[in-house]
Amino acid sequence: MTALVLDASAAVRIVVGPRPEEIVTALESAEDVIAPSLFAEEAANALWKYVHTGVLAPSDAVRRVRTALSLPNRLLPVSNDESFLAEVFNEACRVDHPVYDLIYFVTARRNGATLATCDHRLAALASSHGVPVIT
Repeated sequence: MTALVLDASAAVRIVVGPRPEEIVTALESAEDVIAPSLFAEEAANALWKYVHTGVLAPSDAVRRVRTALSLPNRLLPVSNDESFLAEVFNEACRVDHPVYDLIYFVTARRNGATLATCDHRLAALASSHGVPVIT
């Protein structure tokens, strides 16, 4: 495997558990692990929810946020790429799926990458549209 797009759901599962071993193995063997810039905010927000519900202490969550953010070797800026956002929006409308998820899907498709996600609805969508998926 050459390129892997990591979504926030997978990163959070890696740092909180249970670890998705197939995704961990793919991360270790990928030549390039990428994520859209949205990944950082989504991962941090998901870990904040663990603090909010009392599952994690803030200091533990901060450490896990740092670990999650270290998993991709690069974040791709997407918010100022009009053609990318138009493609994402059109796909979201076409398949009736949230824009946030389609950002990961289009990133994988544009980069010829495998999508690593723990979001089963996104995995099914990507797979049905020819994007390789690891869950």
